[in-house]
Amino acid sequence: MDKNLQLALADICELLDNHKIRFALVGGIAASLRGRLRTTEGIDLVLITDIQAALERVGVLSDTPLKPFFYEFERVLRTSYILTLEHQPTGVSLDLAIGVSGFEQQIV
Repeated sequence: MDKNLQLALADICELLDNHKIRFALVGGIAASLRGRLRTTEGIDLVLITDIQAALERVGVLSDTPLKPFFYEFERVLRTSYILTLEHQPTGVSLDLAIGVSGFEQQIV
């Protein structure tokens, strides 16, 4: 796995663990780790949380290398259940899907 992806993944996993948010790695990186190599430039995660709790967690990002990718992140989060972040040191994008359905909860 690319070093920038590793750094970004380590930082988001540490943040989620510290806030006791359950999550699962999905997408290209997850497929590659399971033996099906795929090229990817971003990180995809499913979080077990709700919209309000996700919005509250955005407030703690100021002390981290992770920042919202969109200026209107709240509108995007409320309408698409996706919080897109950027890992500032590496430029890696992270798509955090808010897992509100039973399907996403089964993934995690």
